[in-house]
Amino acid sequence: MPPEYNVRAVERALAILDCFSIEHTSFSLMEISKEIQLSASTTLRLLSTLEKRNYLYRNPDNSRYYLGARVAQLGNAIFTNLDICQEAQPFMQELCRRYNESVGIYERNGDMRVCITRINSNQTLRSVLMVGSTYSLTRGAAGRVLLAYAPEEDRKRLLKADPFTTEEALGQLRRDGYTISKGERDTAVESIAAPIFNAGGQVKDALFMTGPAGRFESHSKEEMIESIRDAAMRISIQMGYRPKEDADIER
Repeated sequence: MPPEYNVRAVERALAILDCFSIEHTSFSLMEISKEIQLSASTTLRLLSTLEKRNYLYRNPDNSRYYLGARVAQLGNAIFTNLDICQEAQPFMQELCRRYNESVGIYERNGDMRVCITRINSNQTLRSVLMVGSTYSLTRGAAGRVLLAYAPEEDRKRLLKADPFTTEEALGQLRRDGYTISKGERDTAVESIAAPIFNAGGQVKDALFMTGPAGRFESHSKEEMIESIRDAAMRISIQMGYRPKEDADIER
């Protein structure tokens, strides 16, 4: 096997970037120094380099560091290059136009799910989605869809850590081809999600629609569910899925 090469400066710079998340969007010099367990002087040199290359931005008013424009550019490049993001756009646009609610796709990433594309509603009161947002698989409609089609050992492990749902409920989800969540992550939000199958009949992505709790009642719930299931299947077919080839999939 080839030797492993570790460049200390690179590892330290990446450790700084790893500090940032949806929950923690800014840090002071001392906070980052404490997080990566390096002296303030060493941390400052690393921060200055990252700032110079636009991976970080330092706000002169409060001296706090934020992720820079270059990180956003790289993130957009990653998601734009995913075929599913391009193939799904017309179907997502149709759903958003029809119901005027936010629509998006979550993709499984290990034990989490990440939003890889979205179209936000233009209503004043809306559920705003952000590309790159990461959440668990055990809660939320899209998360449960991805969990339902995960390998059995993964399902058991995740359900043991957070028994919010059950194997029986996940089996019913596979048979129904959709699921609904109401206030599971956010008490003010409701979502409907359906699986997207790839060419091999696997589910790595979930199409979902989300909006303020209760507003879905202004539409026929059955019609919304069927619209989302239909859109998810049409995206699946665009991605090479052929339903007859996977008749043994539990749905």
